[in-house]
Amino acid sequence: MIFFDPFLPQFAAFLFIFSIVLGLLTTAKIFGDHKGVNAGIAVVFGIFSAMYEPFVTGVQTYLPIAAALLVVVFFVVLIKKLFGGKEGKTTYDAVPIAVVLISLLLVLISQWSLLQGFLPAGIDAWNFAYGLGIVMVLIVFVAVYKHKPASA
Repeated sequence: MIFFDPFLPQFAAFLFIFSIVLGLLTTAKIFGDHKGVNAGIAVVFGIFSAMYEPFVTGVQTYLPIAAALLVVVFFVVLIKKLFGGKEGKTTYDAVPIAVVLISLLLVLISQWSLLQGFLPAGIDAWNFAYGLGIVMVLIVFVAVYKHKPASA
């Protein structure tokens, strides 16, 4: 692992830009459904971004904050999917959502000492943790309550 340590920041920058560009090209369908073309363009953008040292330094600095924001976005999308539902859909499977939320709660509990430092000043970390835990447990209860088993 010591051999790869100098290349980890460049790899992180490459992977970050590659995934964003590939996702945007796939979603926008500029080149249709040509996955190879989309991947090739994403690789070129990723390589150029990994070669630009100020960008690599910026990714090292701001990627942990971006990861925290992505976790929040993932949580919001999960809640939207939980409460949104699709019209005409008669069955609702709450098991995957409940498992994911419980897993996220366990990860939050296990890593709480590391995450406390990212809270804004003036917010009590333990009150925030209890509140977040209660909200996640309530969402699990709502998901299970809304669960309609499939007709056998």
